[in-house]
Amino acid sequence: MKGEVSHTELPTDTLIEVEIVQEMKGEVSPTELPTDTLIEVEIVQEMKGEVSNIELPTDTLIEVEIVQEMKGEVSPTELPADTLIEVEIVQEMKGEVSPTELPTDTLIEVEIVQEMKGEGSGQRRMMTLHALDAMFMYGKDVRSLTFRDRIDKLRKFVQCITKPTRPNLTQIIVPYIYRLEEVHQVFDRLEFRRVKGSANPRLCYSPPDRADGRCFLPSGLCIVKIVKDPWTMALSKSANQKYFYNIHTKESTFHCPPSSVAHCSDCKTSSYIWKFEEGVKIHPDQTFSANPHRISKDNFLDYINMLTPR
Repeated sequence: MKGEVSHTELPTDTLIEVEIVQEMKGEVSPTELPTDTLIEVEIVQEMKGEVSNIELPTDTLIEVEIVQEMKGEVSPTELPADTLIEVEIVQEMKGEVSPTELPTDTLIEVEIVQEMKGEGSGQRRMMTLHALDAMFMYGKDVRSLTFRDRIDKLRKFVQCITKPTRPNLTQIIVPYIYRLEEVHQVFDRLEFRRVKGSANPRLCYSPPDRADGRCFLPSGLCIVKIVKDPWTMALSKSANQKYFYNIHTKESTFHCPPSSVAHCSDCKTSSYIWKFEEGVKIHPDQTFSANPHRISKDNFLDYINMLTPR
């Protein structure tokens, strides 16, 4: 062992387990914890930079993991008491997310999306929260409502809590939702744009309801089933409208049966995410050939057109 270890002073009748790693570079700042406090901490040897001091109240147990590859930082999020929000942070995301304020007893599902405005070197990037579904709003349980009713209430909720005079807060929006027979419009709104920091143009999606011209880099398409098994929805060619069909009882009706309503948990368990991964061709100007073993735009639209002929 090279170098030396400075003196360590411990109180009387104290037993601790210490491991000194010879190869560790840099230093870890002091950590001050109150009496009767237990935390589990993992320090990654290869990590660059430093970890600031951590102060916790008495009788606190936390588990901390420091991820080496994470870039940038996530700013603190200020929420009122008894508020729970589900957030997914993508590891490769750059920049930061500003604080978000929600009313008490509110639980909504959101996705953090980096939106872009403009093109080229003058392009601005903004982190936005896309609200995808709602469970509780102002303490009211909306999980048993239909998907359309939940989204309608979510839009009104987001409109009420939006504070244009607080630019420091992250904006929350409800993304535009397409019906299955309208899904071809998604691909009509894809175009290549010059993205700041990228040498080549990138494929971007421009939502139809964003008047400011914002766009973002699409990574997939989420398909949500809004009726519960054994019910399905189909299009009546003679009446030219949708109807509900029970595959067990063979019952069909134009009115929505209460037993067909997909609650929030039903929508989550039956939803499908079509990822735009390597080999998935969704735009004619993409230079690569479509992977025949993966679903591409043409395969997808052909199947949808078979189900819902226009």
